[in-house]
Amino acid sequence: MNPLRKQSIIVIQLTLLFFTSFGISVSQAQIAIGIAYKPMSGSCKKFNEAVGYAYKINGGKLKDITKVVSDLLSSQYNVSPSNVMIFSSTSKKGAVILRYKKPISGYNCLKSAYAVGFGNTVGEALNAAKKEMRLYYSGNEYWQENWVH
Repeated sequence: MNPLRKQSIIVIQLTLLFFTSFGISVSQAQIAIGIAYKPMSGSCKKFNEAVGYAYKINGGKLKDITKVVSDLLSSQYNVSPSNVMIFSSTSKKGAVILRYKKPISGYNCLKSAYAVGFGNTVGEALNAAKKEMRLYYSGNEYWQENWVH
C-alpha cells in the first residue's frame, strides 16, 4: 500500500474516532430555516416585516443548504440576500415555526413576524420557539406554522 494512502486512512480513522468520542455524529440532521423581510407599506414603510419562510433539511453541508434557502427566498419574494435571516441547527431533529403579529409601539403599525425554535420533539421545539418569540412579543395570539423534521 502506498505510504501516503495509508497516512490518509489513519487520519480519517482518527477523525472519526475524535468525532464519536465527543458525541458528534458524522451524519447529524442539518436544518436551515430562512425568513424573508420586506418594507411595510404606507406610513409603516420604514419598518420591515416577515413576508415568508422556507426551509431545507439535510442535503449537504450546512453552508450549502443555507445558501439554497437564501436563494429560494430571494427569488420567491424578490428580496436581496441581506433581507433574509437564516436560523440553523445541526444538533436537533426538528424545528417549530410560529407566526405572530406584533404591534410597533408609538406607531399605528402591526407587523408580521416569525419565531423559530429547534428541538428533538415537537414540545421541545415549540417551547424554544415560544421563548424566542417572547423576546419580542408578549401577546397571546400566535399560530404554529410548521413542525419541520
